[in-house]
Amino acid sequence: MDEIRMPDDKQAHFVLVHGACHGAWSWYKLKPLLEAAGHRVTLLDLAAAGIDKKAIHDIHTFSAYTQPLLDFLASLKPNEKVILVGHSLGGLSVALAVDGFPEKISCAVFLAAFMPDTTHKPSFVLDQYWERTPAEDWLDTEFAPYSSSQQHMTTMFFGPKFLAKLYRLSSTEDLELAKTLVRPASLFLHDLSTSNNYSYGSVPRVYIICNEDEAIPQEFQRWMIENSPVQDVMEIEGADHMPMLCKPREACTCLSKIAQKYDRKKKKMHFVLVHCACGGAWTWYKVKPRLEAAGHRVTALDMAASGLNKKSMENVRTFCEYSEPLLEFMASLEENEKVILVGHSLGGLNLALAMDKFPHKVSVAVFVTAFLPDTIHQPSYFLEKYCEKYPPENQWIDTKILVHGSTEEPHATVVLGPEFVASMAYQLSPIEDIELAKMLFRPGSLFLGDLSKAERFSEEGYGSVNRAYVVCTKDIVIPPEFQHWMIECSGAKDVREIETDHMVVASKPQELCEYLLEIAQRYGH
Repeated sequence: MDEIRMPDDKQAHFVLVHGACHGAWSWYKLKPLLEAAGHRVTLLDLAAAGIDKKAIHDIHTFSAYTQPLLDFLASLKPNEKVILVGHSLGGLSVALAVDGFPEKISCAVFLAAFMPDTTHKPSFVLDQYWERTPAEDWLDTEFAPYSSSQQHMTTMFFGPKFLAKLYRLSSTEDLELAKTLVRPASLFLHDLSTSNNYSYGSVPRVYIICNEDEAIPQEFQRWMIENSPVQDVMEIEGADHMPMLCKPREACTCLSKIAQKYDRKKKKMHFVLVHCACGGAWTWYKVKPRLEAAGHRVTALDMAASGLNKKSMENVRTFCEYSEPLLEFMASLEENEKVILVGHSLGGLNLALAMDKFPHKVSVAVFVTAFLPDTIHQPSYFLEKYCEKYPPENQWIDTKILVHGSTEEPHATVVLGPEFVASMAYQLSPIEDIELAKMLFRPGSLFLGDLSKAERFSEEGYGSVNRAYVVCTKDIVIPPEFQHWMIECSGAKDVREIETDHMVVASKPQELCEYLLEIAQRYGH
């Protein structure tokens, strides 16, 4: 065999999920090829399939049909991850598994498979397929009702003519094997139409198109991809509906490439999340588990006098003191350890300070609708320009600005008002997040006086670290035109726009997380 064997530390674990009426046996050509390439492979018979002892008449739900796969994923060790590959109807089993165990899956691969979206019921793609497939296209497939107590249940059994259509570019021997081993199955249409919508979480998806497939035509495969976009699309030319049999080497090559790109053993990164002014680590509660489910390590910090930190903001007089928890954390990292810094709003300045002091410990810094300083002006420059253009005392509605300290050294703190929170910061966010913010926000500060006297960030420190920026196009607090101006002045290698409010961490956590995962792949070492 001409496949290159991968080192043990780069070995991926594939779990292959068969299609309707088939079983684990349908992967008999692909399994040894993947193993020869250095991968671990698990084959499963779903309920009433292959040599499983159950009969389809005993299976009344799609979840029960998929149970062997769900049981296998539940048995994995806490930090173990697999690449799921679903063929044909097996795509729906893969989607159900991803919905239940996102933290255990590096990537979900749909091989000429049904791929549900997250906005419709799981049955939607099957309903669309059924509507677009004339009855005569099913040839000699037999459909029959079963179980008097379940009036919506129907079995499906592929006849020899329909099998020949599935296997039209495969060998005569493989077609004969299928005629011998296929068993009655079901599409579980009624059960899937009453199930909850599936969620893929942050698990990357790849679709492999078979361009000579007459069972799930290429046009329908591409429609599913358009309906539910994936991270990558591959194509196997000259493959019928059974690519693992007619084009096993090409299928192996595709899966090996997927393993190299998405296997989380090689892509695990450490994200450090820094909150906005008045916020705390709690603001990341939707983002943190998504990043962890994708296999990454995440640290969310409370700055001084924020979140659960015991200090009081009126006693925190310098920006360095405010940033102390982040600086201490960076100093505690091992010499060769690198992190991805993510700062929201005022948190961008915390990032800049940490980047300036510890540039060798930062792979990339992501500024999320955040203040983005340069190396030409004082650290306060963009805050001052912001306050000139959008005076907080005039535009932040019911926000209160309190002045502490002496006349010579005043220290202003900010108390965000409930109307400001609801109508400006969180105007597109769920009402629950608005209530959470009203309860958890604490007094903050912009530290303008201190930052105006601080040294400029250096080219050797801050300026040497990769920067990315997330523009929130519906942000009222830091309007998008001001965000773009900062990017133009200070520079960022990667820029992504998300159509949402200032609190993207609450309103669009999935979109934010997907971008952070892209950043991890792009800048991970």
